[in-house]
Amino acid sequence: QTQQAILNRVTLCNGPQHTSTSGPYDLLDSATITSSSPTRLQRVFHGIKSFEAAAGILGGEFAALQKTDSGWFGNGIYFTLDLEYALTYTAPCRISLGSVFGKLGFGTSKSYYLVFACDVVYGNPYPVTDLGCQGKPLSTSHDAHVAVVDFSSVNIVDAKPMAASEWSSKKAIGEIVSNDLSNVLIRELLLLLFDA
Repeated sequence: QTQQAILNRVTLCNGPQHTSTSGPYDLLDSATITSSSPTRLQRVFHGIKSFEAAAGILGGEFAALQKTDSGWFGNGIYFTLDLEYALTYTAPCRISLGSVFGKLGFGTSKSYYLVFACDVVYGNPYPVTDLGCQGKPLSTSHDAHVAVVDFSSVNIVDAKPMAASEWSSKKAIGEIVSNDLSNVLIRELLLLLFDA
């Protein structure tokens, strides 16, 4: 029951009878969900801590991110459907003149938060209900892990999976973990001005 609730909230996995009231998130193309092919295409966010990391990811080094930690909800690259949550994975950073970004005309004296807006496609997500997947590969026959975490404290260290019964009383945030980079398309690099 909890696993189905997670799928309904994050991935709209209630099949062809999908309605926009199934959860707080929308699919980019709800027509992709059919009984024979439940493919999901969602716009997601990924916070970045530096322009150097952003340049590396744009140059094909997204895979290196999998080595930064073991992953609470399984090994892979983490995305969220919530921009505010993605921002907690960033830090104010400046553009250096010698970098590829320094040539774009942004002020080098200003600091920015960096977030990738991506499209992710997956078909068979595994709903994570606890930290039992920590440090493990994605579950067999699943191409993504999804979780609903408690972000009430606005601290990513406290963002752990929670019961569906708590979602209405806490700040519930959806996360998607993918380890197949061919299922991820970076659409934009968002530069959000840091105002100290």
